[in-house]
Amino acid sequence: MNNVKHYPIPLIFILLMSLCMQPLLAEEQSNEEQSNNDNTYLHVARNQLSIAFDKYNDGDITASKQSLRRASDWLNKAVTHSKSDKVKIEAQKLASEIDSFRLTLNHSSEQNDIARFWHQATSLIKRETELLIHSYITSLNDNITLRHLLDAKMHFYTADHDLFVSHDLGDAKQELNDSLKYLNQAVAIARPELKTGINNLTNNLKTLISLTESSNEPWKNDTLVDSLEKAINNITNAESSATPPTKLRLKSIEQNIHQLKLDVQKTNIKTRYDLIMADLTQAINNI
Repeated sequence: MNNVKHYPIPLIFILLMSLCMQPLLAEEQSNEEQSNNDNTYLHVARNQLSIAFDKYNDGDITASKQSLRRASDWLNKAVTHSKSDKVKIEAQKLASEIDSFRLTLNHSSEQNDIARFWHQATSLIKRETELLIHSYITSLNDNITLRHLLDAKMHFYTADHDLFVSHDLGDAKQELNDSLKYLNQAVAIARPELKTGINNLTNNLKTLISLTESSNEPWKNDTLVDSLEKAINNITNAESSATPPTKLRLKSIEQNIHQLKLDVQKTNIKTRYDLIMADLTQAINNI
């Protein structure tokens, strides 16, 4: 008696499709594992930078240097193992900057440098995570456009620290110009329906750059800035006749008011920055 089972045609079709899809699923899983590995190296590096920052604030320079060295080591692992050229370039550059800073680290060093390293590592992680989320659903040409937009966003995110934390316009200008470069590369190959949005981003970014470079600084809140400037001058005058303990307290207050003045000056820039970041994120999501 023939015991061969006869399966329904739909079931046979499903089984065949499953076999055909296995290589594609394996490739996607491999890509996801690679991206996760890249992010693991970067996450550990970022965690070590956070520890280095805390140790520096505690006054433990030796421990801070050790964490900086570990952060550099993990970034170099990302360089060695990553399949992403962008990760290799940015991680290697960051590791080199950390090593150079570590060799000169002392009690008078600028803690904002460590904070900026952490910000850059975070930016790399964000870039790779977003690439993983979006890249599987895009065509080849869209995928290249996506990569350019993610690179633009990565540098734009790094500029956030330079503009609003360290107030280093030199570093900010470099990051903003790098972001502009990648937007120009994106619009050159983008689909027609994406070009308008990217062009608007480019124009808004150029305006932001011009504001940060303006000698007239029309974006300042002049009335409030003027009041804060007068307060700083009054405190400076008071310091000349104050006792040493009082002078130290006045100096601390003066520094806080000066920082507040810088923050107020940047209010309009911060608003523009946030709008550009929102539009850049939307452009990425539209692909």
